[in-house]
Amino acid sequence: MGEVTGQAEEVRRKRQSQRRKAADTKTAIADLKKQRDHAQSQLVGAHQAIFELSQENTSLRVRLDELCPLQNRLEDDSIP
Repeated sequence: MGEVTGQAEEVRRKRQSQRRKAADTKTAIADLKKQRDHAQSQLVGAHQAIFELSQENTSLRVRLDELCPLQNRLEDDSIP
């Protein structure tokens, strides 16, 4: 009878250990998903900033060409 009780206890401990490992794995997966979502959010923000800066750059280049045409800029650059 003692051997049966010992085996039952061993089975109980193994199941408990498996449940603990499963819970730890679920927690780790949830943490990784949060990290992924945060990184993805930062990436979207960076893409938005790049897009906005590209538009601003284009706008400033157009304005520069209006104020100082390319030919004048090239001539000014050649002056020592």
